[in-house]
Amino acid sequence: MEGFRPLERHDKQRINALLIHAPWMKTYTSSELVFENLYAWRQAESIEIAWSEDHALLRCVNNNQAVYMPPVAASKSVFVKAVKALLSHDPQARIVGLTKPMKTMLDKLDVVLLADDRLAEYIYRAKDMIALRGSLYHRKRNQFNQFAKTYAYRFESYRIEDKPAVADLLDRYRHHGGNDDDHQAVLDALDQLDGLDMCADLLWVDHVVVALSIIAKSIFRHGVVMFEKADIDYSGSYTAVARLAADRHFADIRYITRQEDLGVPALRRAKQSFYPLRKEMKYVCFHDPVIKQMHALYLDAFDDPLPYVDHLFLYETTRDGMVIIEKDGNVVSGQHVFMKTLVFMNKTWDCPFVVGTATDKAHRRQGHMRALMRQTITSCRDKALPLLALYPETIDVYHAMGFVPYVFEHTPQIHWPTVAVRLEQTVDASWLAALYAQAVEGRQGHMKRDENWYVRKMQAMTQLDLSYDLIYDGKTCLGYVLHGHGEIEEWLPLREVLPVVEGLDFSRHLLPGAGKGKSGQMIRITDAALFFKQCRFDQGLKHDLRIRFIDDLLATSQTLHIIIQNGCASVEPCDMFDLTVNMADLAKVVFWPDASHPLKMLFKIDSLVSYDKY
Repeated sequence: MEGFRPLERHDKQRINALLIHAPWMKTYTSSELVFENLYAWRQAESIEIAWSEDHALLRCVNNNQAVYMPPVAASKSVFVKAVKALLSHDPQARIVGLTKPMKTMLDKLDVVLLADDRLAEYIYRAKDMIALRGSLYHRKRNQFNQFAKTYAYRFESYRIEDKPAVADLLDRYRHHGGNDDDHQAVLDALDQLDGLDMCADLLWVDHVVVALSIIAKSIFRHGVVMFEKADIDYSGSYTAVARLAADRHFADIRYITRQEDLGVPALRRAKQSFYPLRKEMKYVCFHDPVIKQMHALYLDAFDDPLPYVDHLFLYETTRDGMVIIEKDGNVVSGQHVFMKTLVFMNKTWDCPFVVGTATDKAHRRQGHMRALMRQTITSCRDKALPLLALYPETIDVYHAMGFVPYVFEHTPQIHWPTVAVRLEQTVDASWLAALYAQAVEGRQGHMKRDENWYVRKMQAMTQLDLSYDLIYDGKTCLGYVLHGHGEIEEWLPLREVLPVVEGLDFSRHLLPGAGKGKSGQMIRITDAALFFKQCRFDQGLKHDLRIRFIDDLLATSQTLHIIIQNGCASVEPCDMFDLTVNMADLAKVVFWPDASHPLKMLFKIDSLVSYDKY
């Protein structure tokens, strides 16, 4: 095989000559292997190609990570051979953009194959995009008609002298919060129109470009909307440019592909608003026996749907965050550790969070859960992380490991007045983060959430068919609810009222709060010395303490001389002690408002809250 080199225009004929004969490409409606799309992104994503006698490999840089695209081959045997050779040569290789027929060819290999919904593409009937007929397209039809009535527009092919006007549109698009990751690719595509099966069109209002469309016609007889930009100050401009481009270029083809939403909630909603015929799911392939076995363990232990589990293993879990026990080279038990941020005692704490603990059926009741937790706690101590949290399925199991509840769950109080409300679906992560900040304001402790947290959460919850709705009483927002299939997953109230709306029963949902109730999130202190060193105490506190801390799970102890003054603690090992405390009791002293203990004078926390379950 030749070495990798930058993709060149002359590669088109050779690539297409192989792909046009590949059986799995007969129904191909995606964009990754459409040469025009590859060439447009060749600089922005550093696309390179390496040729062999009967196939080619393509690689690129995506999110600062080198990944491979599906091999270019004409037969199944060559395709599979190319994948096996690639994974053998580069054990860390990830192959992205695999369609279902490609995945099927790899099912028998010892590889991990995960569905990647972020890269799934939207497939539409061309005639629907052009005509906008029927009740489904009533809103889009009205948007187009209103645009046509409001603006004296022109829809014209791009010319080189239009480039400054396009640059101005891209600047306005970015100013309005649009993602500009494809900025360079758009400009590159405009420079490469000649000789490629691409067309670019501009939507003008007066002397201003208000929308841009760049499309390609593939050798597989489908259309690809490669880039589409519009100025949202011109109402209906997105609908107008989509319809006009489809009418001009796709009247003679059956299907149109609009590319992936990358998991961006607003972009996903926009693509769904044109009612796709289907989504073309994409798959990722790589070789990692541990991840493959952990994936199987999770599916066996939990009833989460496969799309959610695949998303979890692609975008949430990490190999470094997996704690495992192996027997004879096989993973028999494991758990995942995510990093969260806990705010309490006037500071933020990095707080590892355990999820997805599972053991193979043949190895259960053999102490593996305790062994996993010992590994996790030891790792936390090595990394100077004094706290560890989780949301338990069985409280007693984790209480025996030194965890205590620090959040308790209650149904809404019976004195809360009922209010008839309306729900309004949202994909605005910044608004959800602002509501959360309002809900936890004044609390002495809470798990931190920001806009990026909600973006990631929405991406994951989509795989469970759950969505966020704002709760309104008239024009007043009462919080939000995350729900689906008639069940409430999370309710964040801003006022003590009980919403009433058809299809959801808020009265049965458990809310986190202080005091006794059903145990919610649990927490453990991993290392007493680390914990006291990182605490921020009241400035007026002055104490000189000698304490032995017992960790029953680890079968260890620490005898510490702790001097508290000026808001901090100095901690040194010592031999003598006046008090013995086990780790569960220490956690109760810190996190329980009504704990009765000599050390309670150090900790005055009575309003912790956490909505996190995973």
